[in-house]
Amino acid sequence: MPRKLSLLQQVQTPSNLRAAWSEINRSNPLSSGLSSFSIQDFSLNLKNNLANIRRQVKAGKYLFRPVKGVPIIKKGQFTKEGKPKKRGIRVAEVSDRVVQRAITRVIEPILIEEFQLNNGVSFAYLPRQGVRSALNQMVIHYREGNPVVFEADIEKFFDTVNRDKLLNEMVFPALPDQSINELITAALNQEIGNKDAIPEADRSLFPDGGIPQGGGLSPLFANVYLHNFDKRMLKESFKLIRYADDFIVMCKDKAEALRAHNIAQEEIEGRLGLTMHKLNAESKTRILKVTQDHFEFLGTRFNGRRLWPSDKKIQIFNARLREITEQGDSKTLLGVLSKLKAQLEGWVSAYCHTDVEPYMQTLEAELKEKLGIFTHSIDWNAKRQALSPAQLASSGIQPMVIALEFQRKKLNIEQRANFSGLWTQTPQAITKVGAPALVQ
Repeated sequence: MPRKLSLLQQVQTPSNLRAAWSEINRSNPLSSGLSSFSIQDFSLNLKNNLANIRRQVKAGKYLFRPVKGVPIIKKGQFTKEGKPKKRGIRVAEVSDRVVQRAITRVIEPILIEEFQLNNGVSFAYLPRQGVRSALNQMVIHYREGNPVVFEADIEKFFDTVNRDKLLNEMVFPALPDQSINELITAALNQEIGNKDAIPEADRSLFPDGGIPQGGGLSPLFANVYLHNFDKRMLKESFKLIRYADDFIVMCKDKAEALRAHNIAQEEIEGRLGLTMHKLNAESKTRILKVTQDHFEFLGTRFNGRRLWPSDKKIQIFNARLREITEQGDSKTLLGVLSKLKAQLEGWVSAYCHTDVEPYMQTLEAELKEKLGIFTHSIDWNAKRQALSPAQLASSGIQPMVIALEFQRKKLNIEQRANFSGLWTQTPQAITKVGAPALVQ
């Protein structure tokens, strides 16, 4: 009988490292940490780079390097003073991303089983779960007679997670050996290497504690940290839907919603040491009725009859079109077209399960206008005006209706059990395994 590999040995196998490389986000080939050694650079000598990581991990000498702190504007969100809200992202070296992903691949199945993370109420960062599944469950609960929503938000969740509690009381005791404990600890303790270059007003976006936003281990650890909250809400028979630190509870009436708030507060603040936004109508923590109030969840509006993209997400889409097509000496036609294509397909993929048709004509007109102005600025288009349908087709960008049709067919194949006939079902056709129909 072969000897069972330690966690450290599993992390450093060539097959695991190569799989980790294939799973990290490579949508931006020029993405890099402080060293400026990009994903593209790493890929040019992939075999040797992975072998070098393996040698260092095997020898117990792998060192995580300082990360690049990048303040990011939260599009469409503003402070009371009218200034754009920001969040701090920590950009790691490419090799560090590979190692963190390699660790996650090894410990994720262990932690999912140990903490019962596939619990039916948590939908972020888990296999075969996601936004669509969360929204599907939301509509099912509503159809079953739960029109009141307790909506909550945890203040600065990732920044305020008690790292010692997370590791020493949850993660490490659950692992079969201690061979990667130091590696995990080091991954969560990477310093900001460019702190002096970050504007002083933005340095508070990068606190020393918590778990780093953008870190490869953080999504899994977020679910682990909140698993007892899930268990308590399930024990109390609440219809919880949690997506990372963003959650709602679908309730029969306001009294049940208030009880859900009190128990959630008891678990989140009393036992986990986190802070929820105060409960009031203007807060991110509030109680509302789906049919009467402006209700949004995970970028989607729901009024009891239909789902559609929120105004904020539409504004963000338009803002992104402007960013991509703004004139700049370093922008090429191929680069702009590639980014526009990715933006359009990503947005359609994100909202193809909703009633998106009423917005497509306006969004595509915006796309044609911005691209027409850009192509004229580089002398590709003789007239400074919106592209015609034929010109858009020649650019290689599909009309949104075709992209939508493709995504819906793909969705029907991949999610047949829950989403077949999504855009045509009637409320009467919905069952426990049915889809949230778009009722006209």
